[in-house]
Amino acid sequence: MTRWGFLSALVLLCQQFCFAQQPAQNSEAAMIGSNVPVSSVLTYEQHRQAAIRINELAGRIQSEADASALVSEIAALFAKELPHAWASSSIRQRVAHAEYETVGNPARLIPDQRIVDVWNQYVKEIGASDEAIVSVAEIHNMRDGSFTVAQLMWARGNQTI
Repeated sequence: MTRWGFLSALVLLCQQFCFAQQPAQNSEAAMIGSNVPVSSVLTYEQHRQAAIRINELAGRIQSEADASALVSEIAALFAKELPHAWASSSIRQRVAHAEYETVGNPARLIPDQRIVDVWNQYVKEIGASDEAIVSVAEIHNMRDGSFTVAQLMWARGNQTI
């Protein structure tokens, strides 16, 4: 059974539903050669550098302080999109603790079935169509596909979240 860390599930949902994917041609070199404003190139490079920092932080979690640094970096990157409650230190502390717990104890990871149950409950509560209902297999395939594409894009120099 596949399990998710809290931040993995959160970032996946935010990525899928809150943030538009950039075209594959948004590398810094492609932007500089086009009529894209310099500010856009700088913004892209800032996001690319943040993605690299987040990736490095996520790969080195060995303490709750490491997890807290990861949560702070993610919250800073998505500050405009996240609810204001994320600005509170208590929420960030709870998320960092949960993330650290999943690194140290794989039994604390969130099972795909729980993600499906929560999503499907949300879909029903907002009155969305039945097309929005998902299964464990769909969640697993979406996560697996996202991970595979992310690895490919990262290797090609497109370091984004």
